Amino acid sequence: MAETDRHSETSGCAASGGAVILLAEKWETRRAEMAKIVNLRQARKDRARAAKDTRAAENRTRFGRTKAEKGAAEAERVRAETGLDGKKIDREPDS
Repeated sequence: MAETDRHSETSGCAASGGAVILLAEKWETRRAEMAKIVNLRQARKDRARAAKDTRAAENRTRFGRTKAEKGAAEAERVRAETGLDGKKIDREPDS
C-alpha cells in the first residue's frame, strides 16, 4: 500500500492513527488469502482440454510411427513368415 493511501485513511482518526494503519495492513494480507473466483464453465473446458491433450500424447506414442518404420516392420514380418514357411516339414498322414 502506498504511503499516501495510509495517510488518507488515518486522517479522520489522529489519536489512533497507528491502529488504523495496522488494520489496513491486515486487510491487505487478508485480501491475498481470499479464495480465487473460478468460472466453472471455463474450468470444465480447461479440464476437458487437458484430458484431450493427454490422450493425444498417448496416441502419438502408440500410433506415431513414421512410414519408414512401418515399412521396416512389415518387411521384418514378411521375412519371418517366409522363413518359417521354408523350414516347415511336410509329413504324410499315417494311413
